[in-house]
Amino acid sequence: MNYTTVLLDLDNTILDFKAAEKVALKNTIEHLGIPYTQELVNHYESVNHDLWSQYERGEIPKDQILETRFAEAFKSFNLPYSGIEMDRYFRNEIEENNVFMEYAEQFMEELSKQSKIIFVTNGVTETQHRRIKLANLMSYADGEVVSSETGYAKPMKEMFDYVFKKFEITDLENVIMVGDSLKADIQGGINAGIATCWYNPKHEINDTGIIPTHEIADLREYFKK
Repeated sequence: MNYTTVLLDLDNTILDFKAAEKVALKNTIEHLGIPYTQELVNHYESVNHDLWSQYERGEIPKDQILETRFAEAFKSFNLPYSGIEMDRYFRNEIEENNVFMEYAEQFMEELSKQSKIIFVTNGVTETQHRRIKLANLMSYADGEVVSSETGYAKPMKEMFDYVFKKFEITDLENVIMVGDSLKADIQGGINAGIATCWYNPKHEINDTGIIPTHEIADLREYFKK
């Protein structure tokens, strides 16, 4: 693929957020002094997923996620911490535990030789900026935009319009969105009127009706399309 501008997702596309989250959640639970069980992890993940889904639909502000997810998931323990305090500790652990997806560094190096790269990610501004910095990703990229600084989130068209305006992108035929989420990245790219590439390393079945322009299971495949 020879797109001149690549809008690139961060979590589970370049950085393995799930691996980092697993470590960070375990460390946070142990720090709080409560039993670490799979049942508790599952409950937190359910609460967190529901809140992020509401955010991506534009139903709640980002701050509500940070204030609510740990307070709600751990409320039965009557902990002497606010939701924000627990969330702050967790996000610090996330930042300190960056893990790359397979071939991500090689992909970034090769991609930077042929395309302008802009990270477009949903998340908390301070956390995402620090993760990108600690992973040295800006040595390859030309810019970064985090949803919470825009007031919008992928897949909203307004999120992409913000990116286009900020980086003076007008030739949309030469822009592609690359990411692992059909509902956020691919639908967002479709909403914005640009090409899309679904990174699908687990070979998941797409029964959503959301059709990407391209699909790859290995980041190295991008250069073979």
